[in-house]
Amino acid sequence: MKKMMLTALCLVFLSAGTLAFAEDVHITQNGAKYHKKTCRFVKNRETQKIDKQQAVAENYKPCGRCYKEDLAIGNEKEGKKVALKQEGQKVKK
Repeated sequence: MKKMMLTALCLVFLSAGTLAFAEDVHITQNGAKYHKKTCRFVKNRETQKIDKQQAVAENYKPCGRCYKEDLAIGNEKEGKKVALKQEGQKVKK
């Protein structure tokens, strides 16, 4: 009985963790950035809701207003690439 309870509890935590990382974002027909639903740049505009990973895979960039944390991560990675290039090291894409 304890094993069943423990297994069920583990499954609940695993599924909750998966849902936490799956995030929907909003894109516009002609835009090049992805946004949160509440972003002022997409309010009162027709948007399409897609998965964030799909948006990144389709080369959408994060909105500077509603996804500042994604921009910071991207800038940090880009800064590392520039530093490696300046040192003459190969850069992985």
